[in-house]
Amino acid sequence: MDAPLILTLNVNPSEVDDEVHEMEVVEHYGLEFYDKTYEYASPSDVSIETVKNRLGSESAYSNIRFTHGSSYNALSDSPKKSMYTRLNSMPEKVQAQFALTDMLESVDKQDSARKLILSHFIPDLIGNMHSFSKQTFRCIVCNAKYRRVPLTGKCTRCGGKLVLTISKGGIEKYLNLAI
Repeated sequence: MDAPLILTLNVNPSEVDDEVHEMEVVEHYGLEFYDKTYEYASPSDVSIETVKNRLGSESAYSNIRFTHGSSYNALSDSPKKSMYTRLNSMPEKVQAQFALTDMLESVDKQDSARKLILSHFIPDLIGNMHSFSKQTFRCIVCNAKYRRVPLTGKCTRCGGKLVLTISKGGIEKYLNLAI
């Protein structure tokens, strides 16, 4: 869902999302950082150089360091498709997400499930029910569409059977998974 739409070659740090301004640009954390962790200090109480500290200066474009290396040295080495696009069904995607939350101690599985239901499944169910309530009827023979079923109960053009344009399965597709 967060796939990049544009790949920019020249990046102006003041034009990117504010979130990246908090990105650290250091090779390692100082002793102060580790001392503050024992005190359970607020992150704002620890001074680490970030992109925000460099905005408006020449150093915003150079000497950007990182604390942990990666085997991905270039864009060509990175994955071409996300796991979300490689998995076919929503149950597979949810299972993969929860398998990952089981591996990560820093993630609360119940909170992750709650957010998935509230931000994905419920809005989808609401949208589908809205569409269901405003759907049309379609003739299976000539494909004529009607806002309401004619009094005869059949297609007025050819006498064919009328069916709903939105199926019950499309409405309930995430219901059992959410439950």
